[in-house]
Amino acid sequence: MRNLPRAWTQILACDTASDPEHTFRVMFLALMLARMEKVKSEEKILKMALVHDIAEARTGDHHYIQSVYIKADEETAAKHTFAGTVLEDLQNEILKEYEERKTVEAKIVKGDGGEGA
Repeated sequence: MRNLPRAWTQILACDTASDPEHTFRVMFLALMLARMEKVKSEEKILKMALVHDIAEARTGDHHYIQSVYIKADEETAAKHTFAGTVLEDLQNEILKEYEERKTVEAKIVKGDGGEGA
């Protein structure tokens, strides 16, 4: 994954963080926000931040203009990524909660603004 360029490079015309770099930053920011909000489940926050963009390894990272025309099947991509592994519960529980954005943990990781981190 570290060698996959992010699509935002096309829009920003400069280097952007790789998916792992982005994920690492999201994990730290989510942990800081969780502590500021006194969220008890730091483990859930870190798991959610760790896997929040995992499907992009298969679907690619689409910037805003591309997303107007392309609908990536991230659910299936994540399902295939975790299928048959000891991490399958992350797709069934953590990613589902992240996408629904109903819990405080999901709101911290994904944000309330729509597109996510």
